[in-house]
Amino acid sequence: YTDEILMKRINSEIENGRAENIYDAYYKCYIDILKEKEIKISKDNICLGAKTVQFNKGVVEYFEKYQNSKTGIKHYIITSGIKDFVEETEIRKFLDGVYGVTFKYQEDSSVDVEFLLTDEKKVDIIKKIQNENNVTNDIIYFGDGLTDKFAFDYVHSIGGKTIFIASNEKSIVNYKKLNTNKIIDECFDSDFSTYSKIGKYIEAQIKK
Repeated sequence: YTDEILMKRINSEIENGRAENIYDAYYKCYIDILKEKEIKISKDNICLGAKTVQFNKGVVEYFEKYQNSKTGIKHYIITSGIKDFVEETEIRKFLDGVYGVTFKYQEDSSVDVEFLLTDEKKVDIIKKIQNENNVTNDIIYFGDGLTDKFAFDYVHSIGGKTIFIASNEKSIVNYKKLNTNKIIDECFDSDFSTYSKIGKYIEAQIKK
């Protein structure tokens, strides 16, 4: 399926009232396509490839540097992607929590979306993490797309730091769209190495 064909299917779900929003439509289409391809819908199949995910430059190095740090830094992933998939990747061992879309697997091998993590719900998750850790504005939020708008807006409003990760020209366009209200503090390329711009920025924030 090309992006164009997939978007037509997603838009059709919304236009015909079969989906409440783009996320609901996306996962309805995702499940339908698996059925059409006669792929068994199971956690194992959904997580295929998770162990071989190639992360951006310096990501693993970054986590290794700050894991169990005396600074008390914690890391969470909040994604509209599939939680089970993230849980199976190399970086899971470095994370204090993963929040994402979850499925309810049925005995008849069918599946329903159990929890849909929309843009707005990302803010709810951030607030939950704040409460659990007794944190107010000591937060740095990384995002890389339009789906991070609400989270950027919220973190910026409470005095946290917001960073947009731009990996290509399209993401630069999205960054400019999002930042018309100046809700993003920094925009960096996707290099997390120690001496990269991100690496130096994070180090500076920790020392404050």
